[in-house]
Amino acid sequence: MSGSILFVVGLLDLGSIVNFISGPVLAGFINSAAFTIPLNQLPKIFGVKVKEDFFVMKIYRLCELVFTGYTNWYDFAIGASSIFVLVLLKELKARYGGHQALMKSTCGRITDKILWFTATAKAAIITILMMGVTAIWTTTEEVDRFLAKECIPKYPKEPNCTMFTMTMIQDVSLPFPTVPSFGGFFYNYTEIDGATFEYEVTTSAIFSAIGTGFIVVPIVNYLEVISLGKAFAKKERYTVDPTQEFIALGISNIGNSFFQSFPVSAGMSRSSVNYSANVATQISGWFAATIVLVATAFLSDLFVYVPSAALGAVIIVSAANLFSWVDIKHLWGTKRTDMIPFVVTFVVCLHSSSIGIILGTIVHLGMVLSENDNIIKFEGKLLFPSSETLFTTINAAAAKFQNGEKIVILDFARVPAIDSTAAESICEALSFSKTLHPDFRFELENVKDKQLKMLEHCGLPSSDNELVNKAFEDGDDSSLSSIGSKKQEESSAEF
Repeated sequence: MSGSILFVVGLLDLGSIVNFISGPVLAGFINSAAFTIPLNQLPKIFGVKVKEDFFVMKIYRLCELVFTGYTNWYDFAIGASSIFVLVLLKELKARYGGHQALMKSTCGRITDKILWFTATAKAAIITILMMGVTAIWTTTEEVDRFLAKECIPKYPKEPNCTMFTMTMIQDVSLPFPTVPSFGGFFYNYTEIDGATFEYEVTTSAIFSAIGTGFIVVPIVNYLEVISLGKAFAKKERYTVDPTQEFIALGISNIGNSFFQSFPVSAGMSRSSVNYSANVATQISGWFAATIVLVATAFLSDLFVYVPSAALGAVIIVSAANLFSWVDIKHLWGTKRTDMIPFVVTFVVCLHSSSIGIILGTIVHLGMVLSENDNIIKFEGKLLFPSSETLFTTINAAAAKFQNGEKIVILDFARVPAIDSTAAESICEALSFSKTLHPDFRFELENVKDKQLKMLEHCGLPSSDNELVNKAFEDGDDSSLSSIGSKKQEESSAEF
């Protein structure tokens, strides 16, 4: 159902809703991921399990386990050495990542390419290397006991138990396509008194239980995907087609429903790993899917030797690239109030990325609306039928901002023409408002020279906008059109 809804929304070309996700919200989301992703992987480095979901509690529980002696130092050795090698290879990539060879000789160019390729494939290299280390120090009997959950890897090593925490892979088989079930199946449950009942799950029961989730789940799913996509697009200066993402995400989820697989959504860890590996096209998805299918069918017994600490190290080093001081400095230097939605999104995303994106977007939209509610933006020709509406709208704005704390802005940027009746109505409304509220202030923006002369002739009261008056006296229409460029383009009322 989620895939069907996303697909239909894409066909309706409703991808423009993503425009409501602003730059500060995206910056808060992606910078928070630079903390949440490594924190989720740190327990693997120390060989402990942390079940808390809340960011602060997760840190507290991790520190508690580490400082009370629960650390598996074998896992820590694997994780720390993996991080060291990955950072070293990352520096090699930064040094040899250019297209021009550092040395002129053929041998030098070949060496440069080998180093660059090694640094680019660092995730695969470290995974294979640490898998070999684990295989050397682990017996088949120890692996079987680990998979059967008969022992837990600890330090010091227990008899007949693995030293390292490995990947829990067992009983893997390729899925076969089946039609998604919408009900008509049964399950048994037993009450406290021992009575056993058989319960039928009907289609209506499923729809009733999901309720608003039919709408909320696809929207949240899409917001996570598009937010992550736009964040990486901003880093590498390319564009993302929101409508295309709707369709692709919908088709993917529809296809998944026939294989009982998890819904497709944003994968911040995988995306950061792909980003650090210079992945640039969708071919990487096909390649990864092929590797997973081959490994599932033929190599599942081998991949169990991949240590969890090594995988955690790969993700931690990749996620470190997501944090950017440049975004924070840019927001602080351009418009400091934009730090509010950034901080809200950042803090909330530490707990839940979907809630953080939604809440940050709501906060920023609220700020924009509150900032622009003093702007009256006229649309189209102002003719006599709209005279009463013009009078009422201006008076309402004057009553709201009568203490002069905000200047009411009348924006004529999209007004090609104005007749005498509409001009008189505007002037009467401004004069009435000035008489009723002496502290009321107003400005005219983007008003053409001819329109301003008409307003003056109809009795335009004195304005606080010296730029408009000066432009009229000098007869310079170009300065009038530049006034509005210093203001925001949004409006609170449109005609």
